[in-house]
Amino acid sequence: MVRKRDYLLGIDLGTTNLKVVLIDREGRVVAQAKAAYPTHTPRPGWSEQDPQVWWEKLCKILPLVMDMGGIRSSAIAAVGLSGQMHGAVFVDGRGKPLRPCITWVDQRSTQEAEELERRVGWDKLKKMVGNRPLPDFTLPKVLWVQKHEPQLFDKMEQLLLPKGYLRFRLTTQFGMETSDASAALLLDIFEWNWAKEILAEFGIPLSKLPPLCQSGDVVGRVTQEAAEETGLAQGTPVIAGAGDQQAGALGGGAITPGIVSATIGTGGQVYTTSDVPVVESQGRVHTFCQCLPNKWHIMGAMKTAGLALQWFQRGVLGEVVAGGTRTSSSDYAMIDQLAEQVEPGSKGLIFLPYLAGERTPHLDPNAKGVFFGLTLEHKLAHMARALLEGVAFAMRDALELLRGMNLPIEEIRLAGGGGASSGLWSQIQADVYGMSVHKTVIKEQSAYGAALLAGIGVGFYDLNRLPQSVFEIKETLSPIEKNVEVYDRMYLRYRNLYRSLKGLFEAPMTSTIEDRIEGGDPDPLRNAET
Repeated sequence: MVRKRDYLLGIDLGTTNLKVVLIDREGRVVAQAKAAYPTHTPRPGWSEQDPQVWWEKLCKILPLVMDMGGIRSSAIAAVGLSGQMHGAVFVDGRGKPLRPCITWVDQRSTQEAEELERRVGWDKLKKMVGNRPLPDFTLPKVLWVQKHEPQLFDKMEQLLLPKGYLRFRLTTQFGMETSDASAALLLDIFEWNWAKEILAEFGIPLSKLPPLCQSGDVVGRVTQEAAEETGLAQGTPVIAGAGDQQAGALGGGAITPGIVSATIGTGGQVYTTSDVPVVESQGRVHTFCQCLPNKWHIMGAMKTAGLALQWFQRGVLGEVVAGGTRTSSSDYAMIDQLAEQVEPGSKGLIFLPYLAGERTPHLDPNAKGVFFGLTLEHKLAHMARALLEGVAFAMRDALELLRGMNLPIEEIRLAGGGGASSGLWSQIQADVYGMSVHKTVIKEQSAYGAALLAGIGVGFYDLNRLPQSVFEIKETLSPIEKNVEVYDRMYLRYRNLYRSLKGLFEAPMTSTIEDRIEGGDPDPLRNAET
């Protein structure tokens, strides 16, 4: 007989979808659902979302998940949260947003990121926040609002990260947990406390930052008002949770040094867990606090992985999904069928997947997408396969940097959902990495990790007592030797392409090719030191 309050809810506020997973005490997924929401681009390079829409989606999806699981809200022991990192939600003292959330995709704060590095210096940043400033991160966004919307900045009572807003709506408690704060450039990752010196340098009062907490902390309880809107039981504990990638590491079992997770969602991430804080010498790999005590999350990140596939379907193949709103498993099957028509290497066609600039390893917001090597022999199928291969090459860039940091790489896991839904893409990754890849059972790893953190928060689990599903492998794909040889040669050319084109990416449209063709850029993966 099932005991009362034997279930856990994990909520993941993703870039394009809100995902909710319901699990039982043994870690079995009982029900899951997701709901999409729009992103607005009021100007080129801007990306905003309405926090109120996040809440409305949550209020609709929670009763649905509980109904699918056949449980009452009183059976839920705790709720955990994960979410898109690096966003900025500016709220007043009552928690009301003063403007739309500026999401991680937004690039408006490029100048502020450059100013941050210039004034503080990379040497000091490396020893405190551990990461190079990028417009993707939260702190440059705050500096942009401070400069361009000063009255709004003055009215702001609290800065919240995206999932922190949902936590406030559930509990009326402000807060920020350390894994997400470290990914915002707000935290000293060595001391696990606010980076006070940097904040003071730019006149950001600590009073505008909410209380810090750890990922497994109980940070509040569902209020009566939230219970009425969501269907949750009043008083249900809410656990702080983690950034989506740190929660995904927990949900996919990548919490032991030597295990690397390669995930393809909207973007792409290659990450591992370290028992010590390791910072890459040039900041091309991110070092954040992990959602587990005294552990660090070392991650290479690319901006357009699954998003590149989505672009290809909409912009090249046309509207192949009803409504054209999202990528689904059927889309992967369609791309597989197309790409399988050609041999590995796509007859020399190479795709650079820099459709929105790039983070790892180039840290270049000006980088552009490229199909290189087109001839009269190439057809649409070659382009489809080149896209899958190009994203895998970009993921390998991150893997090579982790190797250069002397981090152990003993096993590579692919999340059960996202890009791993494509059998061909998974095999291409094994061939490009030259290592076997292991598909995990859990598809929504971030939401699942949030549910596990909820269980840790109420004492169901600890690090030595996690559900077996965390470590369970559904399928293993070994590299095909002849393909590895092809991809090793292609990968060298892929790396050289960025170096050759970098100057052209930076050139204004009015410049001539001759203006930018000279000069060079060091190999971005050479001398990856810690």
